[in-house]
Amino acid sequence: MRKQLNNFAELAVAFGLNSDETPWRFGRSLYKAIDCGPWTVFLLEDEKTLYYEDDEARDLRYVAEIVGVRVGGMVEGSVVEVGPADLMFPFEADDLDEVLADINDEAAFYWNQANTREFKVTDPKGEIFWISRHDWCGWNWGGTITDGLSREVKDCVIEWAESFSNRYPVGTIRPLPCRPKWTIQELENCEIY
Repeated sequence: MRKQLNNFAELAVAFGLNSDETPWRFGRSLYKAIDCGPWTVFLLEDEKTLYYEDDEARDLRYVAEIVGVRVGGMVEGSVVEVGPADLMFPFEADDLDEVLADINDEAAFYWNQANTREFKVTDPKGEIFWISRHDWCGWNWGGTITDGLSREVKDCVIEWAESFSNRYPVGTIRPLPCRPKWTIQELENCEIY
């Protein structure tokens, strides 16, 4: 069943807070609960706005003036912003869930693009495997032949990939020093995903 939200108090309750919560608490809760850490701006009467981190958002004086909510996000490691999306009361709780999911999905796409380096390695038979480097978790391997690679070859691939982008433009195909008949290419724009 879809629940219609008519004001900020009902919005707070729908998201597990008390009806007398501050806009700051609501905004902070959304920021913590969603992977992309969205920001929240409260839309007030007379086209005014209140950002959730503003000092005024820490008390209840503007709650009666809230006529809607705006959410968006900034993608860490890039200059990309996602959203914003405005929802004006009355709206349904599911509408905000959908907006937050869309913002989170878009932010994740751009975050991967800004914080992931991907390389395609091709052996002489034309078999391909890939490696990707996510800033937060190191190297990931994929493809059909990676299980059979020795530690020496994997170390060589990683060493070459780590220095590759400092030497060559994205898209350049180069031989691997440890396996001259193999090639490595840094991919552009998260082509693997």
